[in-house]
Amino acid sequence: EEPKYPYLYFYLDVFNSTILASGEEEFIFGGLGVPNDRLNFRFNHVRDDKLGSLISNGQMTYQITELVKADPFGIGGTVNVGDNINAGNVNLTPVKVLESTESNVGNIN
Repeated sequence: EEPKYPYLYFYLDVFNSTILASGEEEFIFGGLGVPNDRLNFRFNHVRDDKLGSLISNGQMTYQITELVKADPFGIGGTVNVGDNINAGNVNLTPVKVLESTESNVGNIN
């Protein structure tokens, strides 16, 4: 049976600098960082008869914030109409694949 949701979405918060072992701060992307300090990820989510549930075709984006007044009644509502910018492709590789058998399902050690 196909997954209920054909995509897997998540995000990671990121910093615009890193601290080196020497204690010195090194800026990433020229110190500008990623807008809104967040990278968004989307993967295709499908089911294979032999391999089970698979994720593939990872896409990474970030969003530029552009707030626009979208309130016809004057209450003060705004909406973010910023564009999603492509930041590259992502591949996830499992470190170890576990095979489940009936003998070890549900056992807690």
